[in-house]
Amino acid sequence: MNNHIISIENYLEEVNKDRPPYVPDIPYIEPQKTKLDDNFEKTTLDMKILRNRMDSVSIIQYYKDLKNNRIKTNEKITYIDTEKDIHDIINKSFHDKPWNKTDNYTKLKKIDLFVNKLVETKKIESYDIVIEDIKKMLLEKKITKKNISFDNDNNIIKICDYIL
Repeated sequence: MNNHIISIENYLEEVNKDRPPYVPDIPYIEPQKTKLDDNFEKTTLDMKILRNRMDSVSIIQYYKDLKNNRIKTNEKITYIDTEKDIHDIINKSFHDKPWNKTDNYTKLKKIDLFVNKLVETKKIESYDIVIEDIKKMLLEKKITKKNISFDNDNNIIKICDYIL
């Protein structure tokens, strides 16, 4: 069997010996300039490296290289290792948004924290009555920038008549 393969390979070598290798003519098409090219100078170093390596290396490999210090950058890069860290970062970003930019879930979480603090400081007696009242005001869109106040950490300190 091996002799057959070897004889076929030898035959192909002899036949192709006189012919030059076939190289097709491929016309060069100049790439079109995009908006990304205009903003290329404004991008960060890691994004420039990513754009330069996008064709040859996957994004996952790029981040692995960054994490293992095979690519040097001047900027501090933080890596997220656990799912809990991801949730913490997402929750913090939602918590830090202004009131009119947050979603209802985040608003309800902030309201819940506020009412819990009111109960802890004993400014109110019943959690259930107050939370239902505030939720009702939220759904009816009666809570606006005018009747809500925040502290430096973006926590609620006042909603309408309820003051912490």
